[in-house]
This record gives sequence, C-alpha cells and structure tokens, in this order.
Amino acid sequence: MSQTADTEFASDRAVELRAALVADLRAHRKIASEVVESAVRRVPRERYMPSDTDLAVAYGYDNSVVTRRNEHGVAISSVSAAYIQARMLEQAELTLGMTVLEVGSGGLNAAYLAEIVGADGRVVSVDIDPEVTDRAATLLERNGYGSQVRVMVADAEHGVPGEGPFDAIIVTVGAWDIAPALLDQLRDGGVIVLPLIMNAVTRTIGFRRQGDHLVSTSVEVAGFVPLCRLRHNATYADLTVMPMGPTQKSRPAQEREAPGPSALRRRVSRATRRRCQRRGIVVVG
Repeated sequence: MSQTADTEFASDRAVELRAALVADLRAHRKIASEVVESAVRRVPRERYMPSDTDLAVAYGYDNSVVTRRNEHGVAISSVSAAYIQARMLEQAELTLGMTVLEVGSGGLNAAYLAEIVGADGRVVSVDIDPEVTDRAATLLERNGYGSQVRVMVADAEHGVPGEGPFDAIIVTVGAWDIAPALLDQLRDGGVIVLPLIMNAVTRTIGFRRQGDHLVSTSVEVAGFVPLCRLRHNATYADLTVMPMGPTQKSRPAQEREAPGPSALRRRVSRATRRRCQRRGIVVVG
C-alpha cells in the first residue's frame, strides 16, 4: 500500500472512530448539547497526540495520553480522556461569541473551545511550562486555530495579565483550591469549571459567579495531572508539583464513600473560603 493510500485509510478510520466516540459519549450522557457534539465531530483528536499514538487509543472513551513527563518520569501534561473533556465542555455552558480561558495547555481542548465559541469568540490558553505552550501553539496553528486561540506562558494562580474578563474558565489540571486571581477575571454570571481534589478523589465542579459568591452547578468524578506552580522569585527550572495534603493521603479513594451534595459544598467552601474572602468573593454552602 502506498503512503498516500495509508494516509487516506488512516483518515477514513479516524472519521469512523470519531463518529463512534460521539455515539458513545451521547449514550453515556457526557455529551448533551449540539455545540459540544459538533466540536467533537470536527476536531481530529489524533493530531494533538504523540505521532505514535494508536487511533484506537486516541478515540477511546476513557483513554488519557501523556504528552510530557518531568525528569522523574512524573506526568506533567496529558490529553485528558474524551469523556472528561466532553463533560467539562458541557459544564462550562459555552455559547457562540464567548471569551474563554483554559488553564493547562495541550491544544486539543482549546480547539474544541474555538469550535464552540465560533469566529466571534476568543480562547486564551495558558500553561506554566513553555515547552507545553510551544507545542500547543504549533499544533493549533497547524490545524487552523492559530488566529482564534492565544497561547501564553503564565502562572494562572496569579491571573492572566492583560486578559479578561472571561465568560468562562476551564481548568484542566488537578487542584485543591480556587485561585482568587482567576475569580477576579471571571464575569458576573460566568462559569468556572475545575478539578478539585478532596479526600484523594478528584471531581470536576462547575461554579457560577453570582455577585460576591459562587454557586455550584455540576459535579463529575475525574482524574488529572496535578497543578504545578513556581516558587516566589523562581524560574521555570524550579517548577514544583504541588503535593497533596495529609487528609488526601490518609486513605485510599476506594475506601471512601462519596459525600452527598451538602458535604461536598461544605468541603469546597472550607478549602476556598479564606483565600476568596481576601478578594471579596464569598463561596456559599
């Protein structure tokens, strides 16, 4: 088989796998809207993954693909599983024309965002790792999204300089707190979706900003690479992976019963209330 035929065969197979993935996500209610379905149908996932990634892996329902590891072999950047990406896009309640911030670059999710917000919308994607942002910017430019997505090196814990306010913010790295600086850049009525680590279990939670407080709108169990940050006055060479707290290490996740809604609201507010109040944001619950 010629190289051209090989390419055409791979392209045809990718289209078939993409359609099958959409059907699977619909069946499991991870995709609920036409805008998210259209984005997942249009964006070729395999183009944002390492070149040796098998198409079956790229289009697996719950396959995540590591794209970068640190010197200790710890994954610090990855393409999230399709069901997590689809669910977070739905949680963000995105519409045409929005300005959206993505924290944690990779390229694929930003392409989905660009498809959903359309030509009149705008996407800003930030990451603390310049190698990650360089890769994401290259892939987005190569696939036609370069003019719609701005990729920046930034420590999102301190906000994104020169940008905002945002209609929606999606954080794609695991955290156990909400950075008040991000909330400063979220419009009133806007939604922030992020993976919060509580008792060793990560849940992607959607919060809507209503004046001086946040209201939780959705919850989904998930898993993510941990949030990284720079120590004060450090360079990227001093990048650290933020460790889990003692309560998160104390017991395996499978030994814990998932909390009910009231307990979840209470834990989230305890983790965020003090820091948010310094910025005038009150987390309800």
